[in-house]
Amino acid sequence: TPNDECTSANSVCCRPETDLTKVEFVIGDDCRGAIDTVTSTGPSPPLSPSYARLGWPVEAPPGWTGGDPLQAKITGLNTVGQSMDFTITLKQNNVCNTVEKFLYNGRFWFAAYGLLGDEFDGCCGTDTI
Repeated sequence: TPNDECTSANSVCCRPETDLTKVEFVIGDDCRGAIDTVTSTGPSPPLSPSYARLGWPVEAPPGWTGGDPLQAKITGLNTVGQSMDFTITLKQNNVCNTVEKFLYNGRFWFAAYGLLGDEFDGCCGTDTI
């Protein structure tokens, strides 16, 4: 569910013809390194994920007092106008081996970035799995 600024009229990355290039999302504190593989519909494989403590890609959830959350960043998606699908596989021998454990509070708090010609834009939103 994108934020209000993330509509096809206002944001490049929400248009179907946009090339999805990068996604950042909040993960559980114990989930650094939990991603096993990432695949996308792009012509080349995405880069390995990176992890960092960054500010919220969207407004922090009500009651959040924990400072900057841990985020995973996946770049090189390069969907090139195809489906914006990408797949993340989690390591099975990890404490964060389910989507509910991997995502912060089981919610997909994310920022997605797209490229359309020479326009680059980001969308932020939340989604419930």
